[in-house]
Amino acid sequence: MIKNGENLRKHGRPVFALLLLLAIGPVWGRTRESFDFDWRFHLGEVSPLVTDSSWQTVQLPHDWSIYLPFDVKAGGSSGYLPGGIGWYRKTFDIPASDKGKRVSVVFDGIYHKATVYLNGQKVGYHRYGYTSFEYDLTPYLQYGGSNEISVRVDHAEESRWYTGSGIYRHAWLQKTNPVHVATWGTYVTTPYIDEERAEIQVSASVVNASPDKRSLRVTQTLVNEDGKPLFKGAEGVLAVAPGDTAVLKQSFAVETPHLWNIDDPYRYRLRTQVREGGRLLDTYYTYFGIRSYDFDADKGFTLNGKS
Repeated sequence: MIKNGENLRKHGRPVFALLLLLAIGPVWGRTRESFDFDWRFHLGEVSPLVTDSSWQTVQLPHDWSIYLPFDVKAGGSSGYLPGGIGWYRKTFDIPASDKGKRVSVVFDGIYHKATVYLNGQKVGYHRYGYTSFEYDLTPYLQYGGSNEISVRVDHAEESRWYTGSGIYRHAWLQKTNPVHVATWGTYVTTPYIDEERAEIQVSASVVNASPDKRSLRVTQTLVNEDGKPLFKGAEGVLAVAPGDTAVLKQSFAVETPHLWNIDDPYRYRLRTQVREGGRLLDTYYTYFGIRSYDFDADKGFTLNGKS
């Protein structure tokens, strides 16, 4: 997650800090591979059980509306391009060696009202068209064989502007250990920033999807853009019940921070590692930039104290 608009106090006036944040893989204990290729697409309503042999082969990101003829009935706010109902389907293999891992699908964006099925079972429904979402596929997977994922997209209603229709952003297949940092599970804020020092507060949500209680050690290390570790936080110990999530919170102080700006978009990395005994279970990187901004009735907008 990201928290922008963190209220600060500098020179007797409120200032705001904003962190740019992106968590990625692959890293230790997890893989994150593209799920964009070789989908099949059908425009119009069909049964989830119908064969897809005649469907169109598409690659993601995909917008079906842009290929349709203009229609005044679609409305000007939608660019006069129809929406409707669309179905996507993809087959993929999961090796038997993945048994015991947690496998999830991450969609960066589907417009909109997306219903996801795996091997005929409904996995979930995501209504909003602009947010990313993740579904755990593990309970429905056939390990050592072929699997079929289907996505029904409902853009039958008129939009307020041209949004496109379908899986219009990237998709990912993610594999982790049962004990792992939650997707988007790191939260970073800066309660104080100036040219000499920046205070960074971080938290990490650790998921235990195993059937047993786990005693874990979590470390968080601040790394600069060159890959050099700058500061290692105190090692936290978490006892996480089965099926539960625990949160570790820590703070860092960065001397003479390299501030993010438009001409120099410098980013730090927060490395979160989860261990049990001597075994490394997961490593999760969070990329972020440190910057402050201010709105003033007389001076207008300033970034890092500069107009």
